[in-house]
Amino acid sequence: MSTVTLEKGTFVEIEPEMLKQAEDILSRKGISYSDAVRVFTEEIILRKDVPEFKEVGKLPLPCIEDLTEEELNSMLQKSFEQIESGHCHTAEEVRMIMEEHYAKF
Repeated sequence: MSTVTLEKGTFVEIEPEMLKQAEDILSRKGISYSDAVRVFTEEIILRKDVPEFKEVGKLPLPCIEDLTEEELNSMLQKSFEQIESGHCHTAEEVRMIMEEHYAKF
C-alpha cells in the first residue's frame, strides 16, 4: 500500500499499481491525481451525496478515444446482442429516464 500526499495534511492509501494506472489515465486528460480528488470532493459537496455509479466500483463508460479497437468492437457487439434480445429502450423511454435522473439535481 502506498500513501499519496494530495494536499498539506491529506493522505490517501492506495495500491501502487492502481495509483499508476489512475495517474496514467488522468495525465492523458491533463489532470493530476490531486485535481481529480479535488473534483470528486467538489461533486460530493455539490450533490450533498456521493456521485452515483450504476454498479459499485464501475465507472461510467469511457471516452471512445480511450478505447482500443478490440474494446470498442466488444462493446458494440454486446450492444447488438442486447438489441437483438430485446434488452433496449425506445427513445421516449430514454428521455423519461434521463428526465427522472436529472430531476434529482
